[in-house]
Amino acid sequence: MLITYLFSIIIFLLIGNFYQLKIFLSAFIHRRHKITVITDRWITQTIKKKTSLALKRLIIFEDQKPYGMMPGLPIKPTMILSRGLYETFTRDELEWVILHEAGHWVLRHGLKAGAIQLAFLITGLWIMVLFHFAAVLSVLTACLFSLLAIRTIRRLIEYDADRYSIERVSNPQGVITAQAKFRQAYKNNWENRLSRLLFSWNVYPSERIKMAKKQISNR
Repeated sequence: MLITYLFSIIIFLLIGNFYQLKIFLSAFIHRRHKITVITDRWITQTIKKKTSLALKRLIIFEDQKPYGMMPGLPIKPTMILSRGLYETFTRDELEWVILHEAGHWVLRHGLKAGAIQLAFLITGLWIMVLFHFAAVLSVLTACLFSLLAIRTIRRLIEYDADRYSIERVSNPQGVITAQAKFRQAYKNNWENRLSRLLFSWNVYPSERIKMAKKQISNR
């Protein structure tokens, strides 16, 4: 049974961190996704001014798909942007992205997401042990609790980062136009339509647009 539980833990972690692992593996293993360290004073100064975070390093993943991220471990603050996002998003659109990612760091979302995943993992393992689940049922339980963890992270953490960033952007209209670019970039990929629904932590573009419009009306 120990092997079954270990395998279930691996399945849980792979599903729960699908997109993060996918991006990092493509950057560090796939040759076409090289890494470039850049200096952009506008980005670092904007983040410092609006979040009080002193960004230490800015990395560009040489990938044309638009995305951004910020490792959540309590170490040197490092932001990652794809080349496609960095070069095609306007400053208003880019400001929302960088404030969203900086918000994850400031609000300690990496640690909170880890705590949420750990809670769901322990609960799932407790159920497996309590009811003496066989291998197949254990794996299915791991899958279910991992998907539940994703939905919880999306609701408690990603919405929090969106609220944090949208309240601080200079022009909320940039949030709205950024969603159109994300939709355009991923619309023809069936994998992203399905897997983002199930495995991505991100808030749906329509929800971000609602938040941005509300912010516009409040100003």
